Amino acid sequence: RATPLVVPGVPGVLNCVPDMPRVTELDKRWNELMGLCRKEQEFIETGNHPKVTKFVAKAIDQLARELGFAERQIAEREFRAERDAGHIVRVITE
Repeated sequence: RATPLVVPGVPGVLNCVPDMPRVTELDKRWNELMGLCRKEQEFIETGNHPKVTKFVAKAIDQLARELGFAERQIAEREFRAERDAGHIVRVITE
């Protein structure tokens, strides 16, 4: 589906721009979790910023619990989700 867009300053000219899919709250939270996991891995690999690494780890633990992941999944950083049409539709928990 496309929404017509009037081009300013050009009378009678329309461009068709595809609608952008709306980002859901679950998409946002999943992306945040994945970003935190990437940062944690980066800090662990470099060995830099041990205090920041602990802070990131706690943030991952908290967000993962809020999303409903089991303690084993959190400890092992085993996070999976189901996508449909580019959106996270559910997280896969035990």
